[in-house]
Amino acid sequence: METKRRLKAAGRDGVALDVTSNDTGNFITGKDIILNVNYNTVKSVTVSWTINSTLRAKWIQSSNTSEISSSYTQRLVLFNNGSLRITGTSVTDEVPYTVTVSAIDEMDSSLTFMVKFYDKVESVSINSSVAEVKEGVTPLVNLTCTALKGNGEATWQWTGGPLNITNGFFLLDGNKTLQINQPNKTHAGNYTCTITNPVSSAKGDYTLNVSSKASSSSSLSPGAIAGIVIGSVLGAVLVILIIVLIVWCVRKRKGKENPPGMHHKDVLRTVSGNTLSPDDPAYFTINNIMYRSSSISMGSYIMSSGESLGYNISAPNSPPKLKQATQV
Repeated sequence: METKRRLKAAGRDGVALDVTSNDTGNFITGKDIILNVNYNTVKSVTVSWTINSTLRAKWIQSSNTSEISSSYTQRLVLFNNGSLRITGTSVTDEVPYTVTVSAIDEMDSSLTFMVKFYDKVESVSINSSVAEVKEGVTPLVNLTCTALKGNGEATWQWTGGPLNITNGFFLLDGNKTLQINQPNKTHAGNYTCTITNPVSSAKGDYTLNVSSKASSSSSLSPGAIAGIVIGSVLGAVLVILIIVLIVWCVRKRKGKENPPGMHHKDVLRTVSGNTLSPDDPAYFTINNIMYRSSSISMGSYIMSSGESLGYNISAPNSPPKLKQATQV
């Protein structure tokens, strides 16, 4: 920021000689600098420059000539109004530069520049002391403002406005660290830090998120969600495979217990009477014995002469024989 400075001196004839400059003497390290001067006299003037109290350069308006000390001939340049340019600066040039303007019949007037160099502020960033801020769990969080290059004064803004220091905010380390005690949802938002020195400024931003207990404990990362989905699918496939295996084993076991030709309804019945309905499961052949869908174990059956099974076939003339029927 440039500041206009003035120095007035009363001449012998009562006319004030006014020497002014818009330069503050603050410059970026390593840059060439110019110390501009202005004065309000129409008379011929001589402008002299002393560096650290030693005369190093002089400009004479009447002859438009410059006189520069031999040790500064490669670094000092005088303009036509007596303003001074200095090249190849370093921290060794941080000394007082005094300009003196002289005019005939007027009192000399002087102005001193306290030259100071500053590194240009670059790449400002804000770092948080806590990776995840949880309401009611995190006791405090520190937001620290730093610059990759350059130093200066730090100022803070919160969501576009100034900080309310009474709302749990504290400034530490020369205002470069913002401490938030007992952070909650009201502290969430965008924080901006600006580092400023006399020759430059730069700012950095940080978005603070504050999660509640419930959301922080139940929230899952995308990787965890993907793992749950994959695990669920694999679990379902495993259950299906187990069910298929059980069914296959049961069927295979039943096949071994009931070989071909054998069924659970394979029985032998003893029947008395003349006629049986074909729909009756006890329907038998001419010998009153019928095999139902299987091979069965047969015994004996007593049949008297003249008995019929409904087919009008007479019993044999041979003596009755004793037969037994065994029900299986």
